[in-house]
Amino acid sequence: MPASVIILSYNTRDLTLDCLDRFAEAVLDQGWEVILVDNASTDGVAEAVRARFPRVTVIESPENRGYAAGNNLGLRRAAGEAV
Repeated sequence: MPASVIILSYNTRDLTLDCLDRFAEAVLDQGWEVILVDNASTDGVAEAVRARFPRVTVIESPENRGYAAGNNLGLRRAAGEAV
């Protein structure tokens, strides 16, 4: 796998879906991995991403641990040669 893209979300459902609408399928079709880390959102972003983008890996954190810790969750799961 050439690369992994990690996206963090905290109650930004619409913005996250818009972001994924614009690029996810293109990079997924190139063999890239897309990982969404949901930092304990309450807006249903994880469910919405799973429904609309089944090829995106969704990680749900039970609490909002912040930007760095959220990225670390994604990094631990990433399989790409570059992140």
